[in-house]
Amino acid sequence: MTVFARTIARPTGPPGGRGRSRGSRAAALAALLATALAAPTTASATAPGGHASGGPLAPTGLRLDGRTTDVVTDTAHPSFAWTVRDTGRAEAQTGYEVRVAPATASGGKGRPAAGWDTGRVRSANATAVPYTGPALVADRTYTWTVRTWNKEGAASAWSAPATFDTGLPAATDWSSWWLRADDGALTRGDFQVTRPVARARLYFGAQGIVEPHLNGALVQPSEVLDSSVTDYDARVLYRDLDVTAQLRRGANTLGFMAGRGQYGGQPVFTAQLDITYTDGSTATFGTGPSWRTTAGPVTGDDFWYGETYDARKAAPGWDAPGHDDTGWTAVHALFPVAHPVSLAQGRPVTALDTTTTAGWSPAALTDGTDNSTDASEGYHSKIETTPDTTKWVQTDLGSEQPLRTLTLFPARPTNDTSGDLIAAGFPVRYKVEVSDDPTFATATTVVDRTGADQPSPGTTPVTLTTDTTARYVRVTATKLPCTSAGCTFRLAELGVYGARPATGYDTMTALQADTSPPTRVVQTLDPVKETRPADGVRVYDFGQNRTGRITLAAAEPAGTTATVTQGEILDANGRVTTSNISFSAADPPRQTDHYTFAGSGTESYAPHFTYAGFRYAELTGLPDDAKVTVTAQVVHSDVATTGRFSTSDPLLDKIQDAVAQTQLNDLESIPMDCPTRERHGWLGDAGDSDQEAMSNYDMQAFYAKWLGDISTSANADGSIPSVAPANGGQGAWATDPAWGSAYPQIVWDTYTQYGDPRPIAANYAQVKAWVDYLATISDADHVVVASPTSWGDDWLSTVSTPHDYFQTAFSYLDASLLAKMAAVLGRTADAAHYDAVADQVRTGFLSRYFDPATGVFGNGSQLSYAMPLVLGLVPAGYEQSTLDRLVQDITAHDDHVTTGFVGTTYVYQALGAYGRNDVALALAEREDYPSFGYMVDQGPGTIWEKWPDSSAPDGTSSKDHIGLGGSIGQWFYQQLAGIQPGGQATGAGAGYGDLTLAPSVVGDLTHVSATQQTVRGTVESSWQRHGDDLTYHAVVPVGSTATVRLPLLGGTASTVRENGRTLHAPGRTAQSDPGVTVGEASGGTLTMTVGSGDYTFTVTDG
Repeated sequence: MTVFARTIARPTGPPGGRGRSRGSRAAALAALLATALAAPTTASATAPGGHASGGPLAPTGLRLDGRTTDVVTDTAHPSFAWTVRDTGRAEAQTGYEVRVAPATASGGKGRPAAGWDTGRVRSANATAVPYTGPALVADRTYTWTVRTWNKEGAASAWSAPATFDTGLPAATDWSSWWLRADDGALTRGDFQVTRPVARARLYFGAQGIVEPHLNGALVQPSEVLDSSVTDYDARVLYRDLDVTAQLRRGANTLGFMAGRGQYGGQPVFTAQLDITYTDGSTATFGTGPSWRTTAGPVTGDDFWYGETYDARKAAPGWDAPGHDDTGWTAVHALFPVAHPVSLAQGRPVTALDTTTTAGWSPAALTDGTDNSTDASEGYHSKIETTPDTTKWVQTDLGSEQPLRTLTLFPARPTNDTSGDLIAAGFPVRYKVEVSDDPTFATATTVVDRTGADQPSPGTTPVTLTTDTTARYVRVTATKLPCTSAGCTFRLAELGVYGARPATGYDTMTALQADTSPPTRVVQTLDPVKETRPADGVRVYDFGQNRTGRITLAAAEPAGTTATVTQGEILDANGRVTTSNISFSAADPPRQTDHYTFAGSGTESYAPHFTYAGFRYAELTGLPDDAKVTVTAQVVHSDVATTGRFSTSDPLLDKIQDAVAQTQLNDLESIPMDCPTRERHGWLGDAGDSDQEAMSNYDMQAFYAKWLGDISTSANADGSIPSVAPANGGQGAWATDPAWGSAYPQIVWDTYTQYGDPRPIAANYAQVKAWVDYLATISDADHVVVASPTSWGDDWLSTVSTPHDYFQTAFSYLDASLLAKMAAVLGRTADAAHYDAVADQVRTGFLSRYFDPATGVFGNGSQLSYAMPLVLGLVPAGYEQSTLDRLVQDITAHDDHVTTGFVGTTYVYQALGAYGRNDVALALAEREDYPSFGYMVDQGPGTIWEKWPDSSAPDGTSSKDHIGLGGSIGQWFYQQLAGIQPGGQATGAGAGYGDLTLAPSVVGDLTHVSATQQTVRGTVESSWQRHGDDLTYHAVVPVGSTATVRLPLLGGTASTVRENGRTLHAPGRTAQSDPGVTVGEASGGTLTMTVGSGDYTFTVTDG
């Protein structure tokens, strides 16, 4: 037996195993852990509770924080999950053991790291096991493995090991600086590697987009468009890349190309390379003032309209050691990522006078940002005409503090039209005083430099030492520097420090690990067709809409410029048009890239800082006889495909393919409305499609990141802008409750889908603020009447529904979801309160919008009936009449929906929930306007923003929009295939602990098949019929219990068999079948409860 040491869950020593005795124990434990993890099969062969042949198999699908590969975490308690496997039916995990160990020579700046062994834990939890071992050490690689016990007490083999990296979670882990770069600039820094390297990680993040290069090559050629889009002033997400193999002994060079992306200002970025040598020593290299920069070949960078690249301006070898950068300039280094925290940070500022505009304000003097940035330029006095003018500014520390150091940080405006003004407004003569009197009638002078002109400090902060106590600090300028614009006194920041200031992040933004899937080039495609609609014009057809970028390769004379325009449709002349993705006819062509050749032989190009949504690409600017190779690189967030759906109807399969492709095209670090015109994270579009998305793709880590974007975009009053990240556009993206409802919906849906309560815990306070905000825009009857905006009366529907109607229904839904979240977190008082709030909204809704005498809801539209049916707002006894009215309206419209973004999902779900999937199928199989069949028959292989086939430049004609498509995609999986995740009612059974399998055998369909790779394993629901005979195949993963509602095509006279046993037959007693509990047969359905296993049921007529 392999001996495995265990640590307790609550370590008694200092974090990280510091101290001689603790460190020795940690080192010994790490060695044992490494041994066990290196040979998991040996460790399990004679493990306690070992199983006989045919028992549980080793767990697979190991996940940490929702990721299976390229995992990085900067949280203290990451969450483990795995897929339990067992060969028996109705099996369940009854226990687990997790082992975590630091990998050999795994970094950590020399700090010892302990391992962790949970021991055998009696629990069925396999979806969200928090790490509770010794503190994880920064910049480490850890390995972990797990084994499980089944109901019989048999242990599985140990899983194959998985790994994760810890990032740099604390400010003290960072030594790099933030750099501000010109758009399209190249930046570089040289460093030495002195010994053989065991491990190296590059950490980098940006406000904007940066492309990392190391020693003459891209670090990760397939990973593009970092950093992920966020509210950049609130947080920047950093990536963690393994660069061990790319380092060399001796001279090395790290470089970056920088672009704006969706950031509103010039790119700002930081990077730090942490190295562990084979002897255990460490080294760190990062961005800083010594870095150099120059203009690059990207001369135009517009995220929406396209990139301009002049290869004649390229600098060959710029990213390699030995490059001559003497002609380059010093980079604009802002400040270190981490700094001593000032006693003045966040404290009030008063001044003799001030100019408050464009980032300048008194508050900016003490906000913790140690240089000028777009959002925080610093303090700016009133502008004077002569230098001999006295100005002062001071801060109040709140109480008397012991002071040791005062620092004056020079301003360097980022928005001054006069250019780069280093130390702008720094006083020529000045003094610094401290006092306990805000009037400074009595004061202690720290320094008096009023007797002579002082040289400009340039970019270097002026640090003054003292040894005193005081509450107030004042800087008085007695002579001002002057420019042609006037004379001013300016400072970027005033730092005040005691003897041992804490280390914290500079407050420009928060820096966090990016745990979401990276954006990658996932496929390269050749065109399926090339046409020449005019001289000098080549049009390439790639078969269907995708998101990505065009690459071209050709040899042309220097100065030749190729133009590539990418679009979804062609005009009447067969040329690419971007009219349908424009807001007006006056818009210049979007998605248009320009490449100017250097004349250096065959040259290749792909855009660096943008992507496009397109089926077609038009190339102009080259001679007709030019030899050119054009391909399309498919680019999107690299989410795993987890769902498959197919039917006997080619049209439905075509719609499913279009929905899945549209969803994938719209994932570019945020869930977008479309990848062409706007590229924004519209909440309504995401809320309409999240359940479809989670059926087709692994969205756990992706949504966790985006929920953080919603939270950082929220307004102080609790309102949620309709776009996240808003990036300062909260006013433009005004609140609409129908859009904001996506926030609580996705929080709840990710919990029920993946079984991890952390999204609820992380977002609970903000969801609560949102629901409380809804009350402030509602009247005394709890009806929403004062929404800041409404994005239409059911966006792009063919029949309108008053927005206050569905906004109030969403208010009810959100309060209900919040009550459920409160219950999951054990907040019983909140649960009761928000249940009561939901009841109040329901009462007001029915009083205002339902006429019990006529049975009419709202204005009688399809949305008016469908939404209350799905949300449970219909009074008892009115369900059937409400359903009948919905069906009658659909029939009156010749089996077409009249709904838009808000209503279409509710129509499909209402029909499914109330047993009318025959009507839903009739909707789904239409091929005339308005229908999904009409969309896919017309092309370009994706779902449109609106029902008409429009190319109008009106801001609503996108051909790649997920808002409508989520409705039918969700219906495919949950109704036709019948895979319905549990936990929706109360949260119990979340993460497919419970699920329902309720296939709908309707219309002329002869088979439907769906599989989903859930957090617990594979769920399958497939049926095939021949007349009144039905074969139904179901797979239920270990740890799940499924309620199966099996259609009896021959009614209660049907015979149901499984595994050679008769489960139901007229006049016969059901035989027992392992894993199956047979319930009642009624209404043409046999209800059964089944445990894990693979089942094939046959239903025959008699």
